[in-house]
Amino acid sequence: MKHHPNLGEEASEGLPFLIKVSLIGIFGGFLGGLLGIGGSFLVIPFLSGLLGLSSHKAHATALPVAFASGLSALGFYSASGHIDLKLTIPVMISSLVGVMLGTRWMKYVKGRHLSLWFGCFLLIIAAGFALSLTTGSEGQTGEASYSLLRSILLGLAAGIPSGLFGAGGGIIMVPGAVLLLQVAEQTAQGISLLAIIPTTLLGTWMQYRQGNIASKVAPYLTATAFLGGLLGGWLAVHLHGSVLKGLLIVILLYIGIQNVWKNRPWKNTRVKEREL
Repeated sequence: MKHHPNLGEEASEGLPFLIKVSLIGIFGGFLGGLLGIGGSFLVIPFLSGLLGLSSHKAHATALPVAFASGLSALGFYSASGHIDLKLTIPVMISSLVGVMLGTRWMKYVKGRHLSLWFGCFLLIIAAGFALSLTTGSEGQTGEASYSLLRSILLGLAAGIPSGLFGAGGGIIMVPGAVLLLQVAEQTAQGISLLAIIPTTLLGTWMQYRQGNIASKVAPYLTATAFLGGLLGGWLAVHLHGSVLKGLLIVILLYIGIQNVWKNRPWKNTRVKEREL
């Protein structure tokens, strides 16, 4: 890949750059709104591979994708009755605490290790999604579903990797809500989208303060992710997500294996990274 030492000044004004960022944002926003996962983790490999962002900047700059897609898709979930505030509020509060912890820890992790851990994280989440497929689409609403402790643990489990990796909140919340809170799949997606909006907003602000947000990329990425989230949210309340979730598992496995293999501990290569 050709290296541009001053890419932030030149590429941000070119049409190819805008097309790349727009396609990345629409792709992440669409799947994020469709599956209630935010979609930020989906764009990280493209931010690194197509735009050449460093590991830390790619993970941090991906956060606004989840915020934008969640915000745009949430109205469709709310209108169809798939928002449960009693469950979402404790998840949201604890996830905010998790984001603050994860964001602070991120600066102590080397870029290569961050990508390696992210790959392992995605492989674990792929296994969780595969497990959630076996639970069926209809959840239960018994007393166990409203366990405060489970909601808090779910929020922490989603918030910490969201701050650490710049992604991961939604892809933990959706299968976690199905398995731990025993709700239907679309309700789990609604919980996820509502909870990750303040979570990713906080994470973006903290990453910006640390200088990890690529300012030339983030505005275009956020705007196009919002548009993608509108389409994804509309389709989510009309389509069954089992087949698409199966495709998502394949994507998780592919990206996870690629990150682990590329950053395997026994490999000793130097990779050039761009700073936008």
